[in-house]
Amino acid sequence: MLFEFPVEVNIFLLGVVPLTCAIYVFLCLAPRGGQNPAAGEASLPRLVTGMVFPCYIVLLVILYLYIGKIILQQEMPVGAMNLYASLALLGFGCFYFFWNDIRQRWFEKFMGWGLVLFLPILATQFYGIWIRYEAYGLTTLRYLSMIFTAYGILLLAARMMKREIRCLLLVAAALMVVFSLTPLNVMRVPLHNQQDRLIGLLKEEGLYRAGKIDMTHPVSPERAAAVKSCVDYIRSNLVDDEKFAKQVKEIEWSNYVPGMEAKHPEGPKKENMVSFRPSQRGVPVAGYRLAYTFNIRQGKAEIPMEVGEKRQVDLKDYAAKLAEEYKVSDESFWTEGAEKSRQKGIEYDGLYVLDDQSALYFTEFALWLDDEGKVLRISGKGYYLVK
Repeated sequence: MLFEFPVEVNIFLLGVVPLTCAIYVFLCLAPRGGQNPAAGEASLPRLVTGMVFPCYIVLLVILYLYIGKIILQQEMPVGAMNLYASLALLGFGCFYFFWNDIRQRWFEKFMGWGLVLFLPILATQFYGIWIRYEAYGLTTLRYLSMIFTAYGILLLAARMMKREIRCLLLVAAALMVVFSLTPLNVMRVPLHNQQDRLIGLLKEEGLYRAGKIDMTHPVSPERAAAVKSCVDYIRSNLVDDEKFAKQVKEIEWSNYVPGMEAKHPEGPKKENMVSFRPSQRGVPVAGYRLAYTFNIRQGKAEIPMEVGEKRQVDLKDYAAKLAEEYKVSDESFWTEGAEKSRQKGIEYDGLYVLDDQSALYFTEFALWLDDEGKVLRISGKGYYLVK
């Protein structure tokens, strides 16, 4: 209330510090070496070896069977193994506390060779995380999973070398500080990764110029899923002092990316979109000398021509003419779609002839309409052809 802190500092103070204090209190209450534990406490190791450990072995067997299934089917299910592998590492860490209490030889061997036992599980877990990272970038959960898995490997290696747990607790405390308060914290690193991915995708679409997002036309279908993933993550991130993240949160992406939800839904109001695209990728330039690229902004084609020369063409009448020509106001025009919006793609190779010397050729031309067929917005891009 008195001071404003960055979000990662608030998380550290309200989450990490209380958790660390709770663990410290628990360790302080544990009996020291040489002390005689209470009679009830002597039964705890028997409970671990008699009930907890068999359940843990069942978990490891399931993980190995799952790895075998992955190898046989040559397919990695999405996020299915990560939780159970992390749970197995957590269980191994809990057994570490009973190192000096359980003197049975088989338990010593199991703990000593834990690293070798976990290698296939860790390799499969890392491979699964890497697949998701390549497809959808870094998120806070994936980043935390990488950190916990790396610490789990350290835990396994330390037990194999018979190191005491004190040094591991010190490393854990250091990791908490590094990944909470430094630039490597679990909020900023994934956010920067998603921002870089989104910038790269928008550059490929021609929608990022001079350090700013410039949404002049819809995102192509082949990149729509990746763009949606980045935007959804940046929108949900709690960090609000990043300039690029603020740009992302201010844009109404539902107008440009299929499947995106509006920032502020306004109930069941329907909005329909017709996308006109040519049947071929090449631009027909027969009879024309020059071709200038253009983008559509606020219903107008903005055409940067030679140095210092620019032309604008109002497309509202042309859009209304197309909507009337294709009878978009008729219910029969639309196929079954979503409840709140409908979309339809149409092959269209026509030129918008401006005069006897020039015409517009659209590589993308999208119309957003109400239920009566009235054009609400226009977006797209293409070429201005000059004879």
